[in-house]
Amino acid sequence: MLQLTSDGLLQPMRNRGFRVVDPSLDELRGIFEVRTQLEASAFRKLVRMGAENLSELQALADAIAQSVETGDVPRYLAADRAFHAELLALAGNEVLTDIVLRLRDRMRLYGIRSPHGLARQKSSVPEHYRIIDVIKQGLEDEAEALMTGHIMAWEPIFTEAVALRSARPA
Repeated sequence: MLQLTSDGLLQPMRNRGFRVVDPSLDELRGIFEVRTQLEASAFRKLVRMGAENLSELQALADAIAQSVETGDVPRYLAADRAFHAELLALAGNEVLTDIVLRLRDRMRLYGIRSPHGLARQKSSVPEHYRIIDVIKQGLEDEAEALMTGHIMAWEPIFTEAVALRSARPA
C-alpha cells in the first residue's frame, strides 16, 4: 500500500483506508509526453547499438498477438508490459527502464476494455513486429517515429476514459 501511495496510485484517507487516484487529464497527457520522449530516445539508441538476440522480444510479440486473438486482455497487458520492459532493458539503462515502467503502470488500465481500446490492441500487434524488424534492419531514422506513434495511439483512448470517469458523480 505504501508503494502504491508513493507511486501516486492510492491516496490515504484518514481513518478510512485508501482510495484509488485517477490522474487528471493534464497529468495523463504529461505522462504520455514523458513516456514518448524517453521510450523513443531509448529505442533509437537501441536501434543504433543493435541487438544480437531478439528471441525474447519475438516471443513476447507472439504472446501479444495470441492474447488479442483470444480476447485475453490481462494477458495482453502482461505481455505488452514485458515486451516494453525487454525493449528498454536492451537499450541498457536500468534507471530509464524503471522510470518508464512506473509511468506505464500509472496509466495502464484506462479504456483498455473499451471498443476503441480493444481495436487499439489489435492494431498494436503488427507494430510490435515492426519494432523488432526496425532493430534487425538498423533503421535508426524510423525508430523514433515508430515508437512515438505506437505510444501516442493510446492517448485519445486513455484521455477519453479518464474524462468519462471524472464526469461520473462521486
